Amino acid sequence: MHRSGTSVVAGSLAEMGLRLPNGPDLMPGGPYNPRHNESLGLTALDEALLARAGGTWDAPGPEGDEWVDGALDELSEVASDTARRVFAGSGPLVWKDPRLCLVLPFWRRLLPAPTRAVFVWRAPLAVARSLQRRDGFSPDYGLRLWERHVHDGLRHLAGMPTFFLRYELLVADPEAVLTALAGWLGSQAVLDVAEKSVRAASALVSPALCHEVGDGPVPRRIRAVVDALEARSSLPGPGSRGSRG
Repeated sequence: MHRSGTSVVAGSLAEMGLRLPNGPDLMPGGPYNPRHNESLGLTALDEALLARAGGTWDAPGPEGDEWVDGALDELSEVASDTARRVFAGSGPLVWKDPRLCLVLPFWRRLLPAPTRAVFVWRAPLAVARSLQRRDGFSPDYGLRLWERHVHDGLRHLAGMPTFFLRYELLVADPEAVLTALAGWLGSQAVLDVAEKSVRAASALVSPALCHEVGDGPVPRRIRAVVDALEARSSLPGPGSRGSRG
């Protein structure tokens, strides 16, 4: 979901050895996010996919994946060409776009193996308050957007190895969380991460990035989702390879 710390996680993964999109394609920063670590070309394509699905990121269309086959017929070639241009070169890469929660079924038909996911999530009230400050959304609407993105993201990731990373845990102890993530990347044969790289990645994480807190009651249905995510995101102990689902 947007406003969940995905930018700093993508930047941390880049410090640990994964490739971000090529420099000219990187989205410029703004007052609410100085560094998105996001692809202009692929984000525009995801917006086109959302339109095919009948909505936008902040007003998703109907649930269901009936739109995917038509989008593949029309956009698979341009999608493949765009991805090759954005990530020219070789080696493991990191692609960050919260819209993937909604459009991943399209990309799962195109992405090469091995593909792995890092599911970054943040307390829903913190996300809702951040959206209220940035976009003027009501807290209730922000919660509903959080719920839809998380629900669709989990559904679309079924069967894909996934590391569940809670943003608040990352801010509280970046080195511990990123060490666990590095171990998981190694266990998934993505890449082996040196301790020096983990320390450099940890230096990117600051409590100053966390402007909103997530304390307060939420609807029971959202609390149930949070409980399930917390169970998957507990900080691994010594020798653990990280959380996966």
